[in-house]
Amino acid sequence: MALLAYVADFLKGFAAFWALVTFAVAASFLSQMDDDFGAGAVDNSNFAATGAIIAFGVLAFLWFLTYLAVLLFVSSANILLALLVEIPVLAFLFILGLGSVAALSTETHWFNRFSQYTAAQLGNATLGVGWILVFLILGIIILQLVVIFRHPRTHATWRASFHDLASGTVPAAVPGATTDAEKGQAAPAVPNAQEPFAATASPVTTGLATVPSVADTPHTTA
Repeated sequence: MALLAYVADFLKGFAAFWALVTFAVAASFLSQMDDDFGAGAVDNSNFAATGAIIAFGVLAFLWFLTYLAVLLFVSSANILLALLVEIPVLAFLFILGLGSVAALSTETHWFNRFSQYTAAQLGNATLGVGWILVFLILGIIILQLVVIFRHPRTHATWRASFHDLASGTVPAAVPGATTDAEKGQAAPAVPNAQEPFAATASPVTTGLATVPSVADTPHTTA
């Protein structure tokens, strides 16, 4: 299991590098298209999806670079690396990349038809590096989910980073977290405070006669 932590870290480092390559190739393709056909024509066609691929590459590069920097220079227990943060971010990047690269893939016939031109060659290269990055992120997600589902789905699991989870260094409990056993325990009974006795004025009965109470005795004045 510890080996998976380093495999995942290596994949994320490679993903950061590949995201930078994707950004550079897509930016070159978009620039070439603007030079050949004009920015207006490109923006009104499916080639405009290249802008989304550029954003995909930039965001993926920034995320993986930040992840590795925090892991190496801050702490693997930092909240930024927690699975409850990382998995949604990776899912967002995957959806963004899948949609943008798939949109540009509708122009594959144009790239193949005019493959002798630089723009078409850069278009095919953009699709190639883009799809590799999309499936690389998908592979990272699947790898992490497989490891997560082999652990109890508790707050401690989702709060840990994948590096700690795969290395087996996840704490048994997170301070302040309530376990299921604690939730099931009944609160101790609190004894009711003794109610005060109500003082009432009533006649006192003896075996011979009823003695009137002080309240019933008439007051006489001299």
